[in-house]
Amino acid sequence: IKPAWLTGEARTALHDPVRVGFAGLINQRKRPLDVANAVHKASDKGPRRYVLHACGKGPLEEQFKALLREDDTYVGRVNGMDAMKEFYKDCDMLLVPSEAETFGMVYLEAMSQGVPVLYTRGQGFDGQFEEGEVGFSVICGNVKQQAQMLGEITVDYALRSACCIDRAKDYAWPIIAKKWMELYLN
Repeated sequence: IKPAWLTGEARTALHDPVRVGFAGLINQRKRPLDVANAVHKASDKGPRRYVLHACGKGPLEEQFKALLREDDTYVGRVNGMDAMKEFYKDCDMLLVPSEAETFGMVYLEAMSQGVPVLYTRGQGFDGQFEEGEVGFSVICGNVKQQAQMLGEITVDYALRSACCIDRAKDYAWPIIAKKWMELYLN
């Protein structure tokens, strides 16, 4: 991640209602329809209320917008690092349960802003951190489990948010470049 991302601050409390972010292509692979359904299922089940705060564009945009409830927000495409930082300021957590993901920079960018993440189990980002440290893995396509994990990620929220800030620094490009150089030289 570019060092310019590493300016976020840890969160101390959740919004009311809790704001679940989604950032990515509005297509089948990123599963935004599942995200909307998981957020609504978690909100309907209680005890907390959850709303969706989403950005992106893609072929499922009309279907996605049709699922949104009154308090959900969809801002369309967001361009540039500063605009994405502003987007993340309005999120308490990020849920992107992609079918396939190589690494998933969106998770790291959210973490750099103190936003805990829910990422796809068994895909690129999974295994980078201990389960629960910066968030949790979720099963792609399992809306019920994703809704349940929205509740789990709220436990010890301030501690997890601070951990996100701290651990994102480990992925700053100068640090990663140095590791690659050392591997190359060895």
